[in-house]
Amino acid sequence: MTMNVLFAGKFEKEDPKPWDGALEQLRCEHQQLREIIHNMERNARTMQHQRQTPSRVQLMALIKETEELVRQLERHSEWEASELFPMLTEQPVGGPEYVTSLWMLEKEHQLADVFFASFYKEMQVIEDCPGQACLGQALNHLYQACRVVRDHLESEEEMLLPLLATGEG
Repeated sequence: MTMNVLFAGKFEKEDPKPWDGALEQLRCEHQQLREIIHNMERNARTMQHQRQTPSRVQLMALIKETEELVRQLERHSEWEASELFPMLTEQPVGGPEYVTSLWMLEKEHQLADVFFASFYKEMQVIEDCPGQACLGQALNHLYQACRVVRDHLESEEEMLLPLLATGEG
């Protein structure tokens, strides 16, 4: 039983719920991921609109940015799988639609992985392809991966934030 304690003129809960920290971590990580995506897309658009084919250094920088995003997504996904989702499944949640929603979130991860893999594949052959055609194809895959990730973050928040915020997790 949680007891409210008067502290400095305010009532505070004696023992914070475990999902309080998870709520903050989810919001913080999603904001960081959105910032990475925004910067990466901005750099890709700049590269796409150049008159000249981007230099090898520019292409490698974009690949490194993408690899960092993928690493951050994997780290975030591991946290969700090892801590967040088990915590939520220990609590009574809204029935079969919750399980279906988790399945859909996993499918979004897989779709983003396909687009990232296609981007990497196109970037490997870009030196053999004159002009902007291959670059455009590679960047289209990257944009699609970013769109899927943004949509995924939004779907995840629509599903999980209300559960965490109300403590019904």
